Amino acid sequence: MSNTHLEIIRLYQQPFTEPKQTIGKIYVCQDNSIIYECYCLELPWLNNQRSISCIPAGTYAGKKRKGADSPSRNYDHIHVTNVPNRSWILIHAGTYYTHTLGCILTGTGLKDVNNDTICDVIGSHNALRELMRLLPQSFSITISDRF
Repeated sequence: MSNTHLEIIRLYQQPFTEPKQTIGKIYVCQDNSIIYECYCLELPWLNNQRSISCIPAGTYAGKKRKGADSPSRNYDHIHVTNVPNRSWILIHAGTYYTHTLGCILTGTGLKDVNNDTICDVIGSHNALRELMRLLPQSFSITISDRF
């Protein structure tokens, strides 16, 4: 029986003065191996404030959800549960930090799409599809900060 889970490592915040976002990597781990990796984009740390902050580092439960089961998302996504003082934190597709609303965006790469000098995620739907394909219905998510 394999133990498949997600690890999210936050690498840096942008811009470095007065950050608007956090860039990191998502790793799908199975047993003792990384079987997939992609980028993620979150808001900066602002004391876990709803809709303007990333969530605290820690370990959470993740559950895959079909878009048809969600009133706000028409595509499949991951629900991050048991987040202190927060609800409906999702891992979903998007491009810019303004798309996060406190959630976590996926991407296959980084690029300044809108020429604002801040990296955006690209290939978001492709990265999310791959996460959905590789992950079991329920799994653990460990988030750590490296900045």
